[in-house]
Amino acid sequence: RMDLRHATPGAPLARRTGWPPVTTILVWAMWAVSVAFGAVSLATSWSGNLGDLLPLLTLDLVTLSFASTGAILVSRLPRSVIGWLLASGGFCFAVDNGATGLADYGLIAHPGGLPGAIWFAWLSQWLWAPAIGSVFGLALVYPPGRLLSPRWRPVAITGALIIGLISFGAATGPWPTGMFPEPNPLLIAVGGPGTLGIVSVLGALITVLVAVLSIGSLVIRFRRAAAVERAQLKWFAAMVAVSVPAFLVGVTLYGSSGVAAIVANVADAIAFGGFALLPVAIGIAVLRYRLYEIDRLISRTLAYGLVTLALLAVFGGAILALQALLSPLTGGNTLAVAGSTLLVAALFQPVRRRVQGIVDRRFNRSRYDAQAAVAAFSARLRDEVDLDTLQGSLLTIVEANLEPTTVSMWLRQRE
Repeated sequence: RMDLRHATPGAPLARRTGWPPVTTILVWAMWAVSVAFGAVSLATSWSGNLGDLLPLLTLDLVTLSFASTGAILVSRLPRSVIGWLLASGGFCFAVDNGATGLADYGLIAHPGGLPGAIWFAWLSQWLWAPAIGSVFGLALVYPPGRLLSPRWRPVAITGALIIGLISFGAATGPWPTGMFPEPNPLLIAVGGPGTLGIVSVLGALITVLVAVLSIGSLVIRFRRAAAVERAQLKWFAAMVAVSVPAFLVGVTLYGSSGVAAIVANVADAIAFGGFALLPVAIGIAVLRYRLYEIDRLISRTLAYGLVTLALLAVFGGAILALQALLSPLTGGNTLAVAGSTLLVAALFQPVRRRVQGIVDRRFNRSRYDAQAAVAAFSARLRDEVDLDTLQGSLLTIVEANLEPTTVSMWLRQRE
């Protein structure tokens, strides 16, 4: 194929080589490295115990989601800051996980079995910091890819400096006691334990402050946003609203036993699933692919969640009540379980419709108003016979609910 876009008279035509842009090659190379280190983290941590593998598998799923979404966004939008933040965050997460597995293999499980294992241990100690920094950066620039205003530059600069200092301190400081049998090869002794403690506390406080300000930036941006940007922010907020509460439940119940341990495991699975879907939601919002489906997604999620909780409560209450009534007669609880199941099955559709209407009224108002307008127009059709009046009513409903630039109506009269 010939490239005629920049051709000049008398100059030879340049044939396109077909090579992708350098940015695309670079970001997909980062993606390939991320996938490779994710596979390494699983391979080196294999113990035959599924309980040990599940956390690694879910964490690798999160890193793959970050890296893949970032690579797609950069391929489509090479100047996208959001795409580069996602790709670099996934890259750092993946290399950190893989380096940890290689360090454990070469220094603890099979000492001397992997040349250079000490350097993988060194990588595993500080790469997590820039990975977390990429998430803070996303919160500051999402969705347009720039800060809210120039007044937010000190926050971004402070965050970058803190991430840099944390990375440098972890890369040149002592490792946690008993973590690896060999010391840090780049250890730099600066100050005593007291000084390091003070610096760590100050760094943690400033990091928390930057995180709070990053979230505040999203809230302020949402309050000022127009329709498109508000929908983009809803995609981000929907995934955060699912994953953060589940994460807090999992942390609170960590180390529990019995039913609490099952709840903690389910909460962790939901949290990691939400974190894995967060880059996907960002990609949808940035590329504006089915952007306005978010209201429907939120309303359906809330509705089915509320219906599930309500039916579980009904199921549990019905079992207790029927057991109290039927146990003296039947001597078992089989009929109680069967009756409760039938009751829940009969209530599902009515409860779902009722809850869906309440949720749509609050979170999917446009759909609720459109359905109400269509129902009202259908009822009017039964009594109104004047064609001009019906035409005017129909055009008014279309303009109010669909908001088209122009609207017109053609009628075909049958002979």
